Amino acid sequence: MASTLLGHARELLDDPKASPRELRFVSTRLMEALGDTLRVAHSRGQLLRITDDPPDPSDGNGEVAQPAG
Repeated sequence: MASTLLGHARELLDDPKASPRELRFVSTRLMEALGDTLRVAHSRGQLLRITDDPPDPSDGNGEVAQPAG
């Protein structure tokens, strides 16, 4: 959906004959899409552990990953 919306917005912005109504419509859809994007990003951020600590080099089971070779 986002790709389609962006393509449509590009077409309208490149068209000097685009009406104010068409531009308002696509602007509204872009605002809705951006709002959805922010909502999802915020929601996912709530699920992530946010820290300034460097990532743990373990492989997820408590063991430190060994270099290959």
